[in-house]
Amino acid sequence: SLSARITAVACRESALWYRPFIDVDGRLASMSVAEAETSRLSDGVTPAWKRVADYWRGSGLLSQMASFPGASECAYASNDGYPSPACRAFLVDRPWSAAFVSYVMTQSGVPGFRPSPSHVDYVRDAALYPGTSPFRFTDPDVEKPAAGDLLCFVRGASSVVGYAGLKTFLEGASGSGLAM
Repeated sequence: SLSARITAVACRESALWYRPFIDVDGRLASMSVAEAETSRLSDGVTPAWKRVADYWRGSGLLSQMASFPGASECAYASNDGYPSPACRAFLVDRPWSAAFVSYVMTQSGVPGFRPSPSHVDYVRDAALYPGTSPFRFTDPDVEKPAAGDLLCFVRGASSVVGYAGLKTFLEGASGSGLAM
């Protein structure tokens, strides 16, 4: 099933990163390796920085990021040695969680998923275009998340609070960004 494929890809990637863990308060409780390091992931072969470059490339987003310094250099990344300084700077300077989600959804073959370097884009699609989005915009306090669901969290000092606040923001802020 689609949810099983999403879960399998996400769990495979989590295992590759030594299963990082976020606690109930949303804090990173354990992490073995960071994205710009040359340290090998659990397969013993892949450098951490290379896997992040793979997420950008495998999601189809790297070409969209070409205007950002270093993105083009990441297109030619290989497992040999260190990343170019420009590619490393791109990997450090650009948040990659949306690229990761886009990679998981793309690799899982989610029909209608539109990869984006910003989480708010696919959340907005679910809220405003329920007929074409592969996701439903729903309140996680009302509907229990299940395997394969995408649960997004607004982070930072934001005036957008809760499901109702996010819904209002999405309906009125067409094209606006939001840290998620």
